Amino acid sequence: MAFGLKVWDANGNLTLDTTHKITRLVYTKYLNAGTTGSVEIPEIYDIQVVLMVHCVNPSWSQEWDYRMTALDVNLVGATLSWAPHTGFNGLEYGQDTIVYIFAYK
Repeated sequence: MAFGLKVWDANGNLTLDTTHKITRLVYTKYLNAGTTGSVEIPEIYDIQVVLMVHCVNPSWSQEWDYRMTALDVNLVGATLSWAPHTGFNGLEYGQDTIVYIFAYK
């Protein structure tokens, strides 16, 4: 039998069971608009992760609202890489972007 914390609400519904997988934030990175780069994140080797990418303070143009995109971000193994998004017209776009990496075991 596994041991851990279990929490129920007032109606008797199980709301948290620490024997289940839950996420924790392990890494954040702020990426400046229009940049390209990569970084190794050794603390995520051999664990399952969830990547969340969010555009920060986007500038808006009535003509080209697709410019309000985050940078293209990829996570392969433990290498996080990013680059501007290439639009259908061949121009590169990408606003300031924040990346969150959550791990769960």
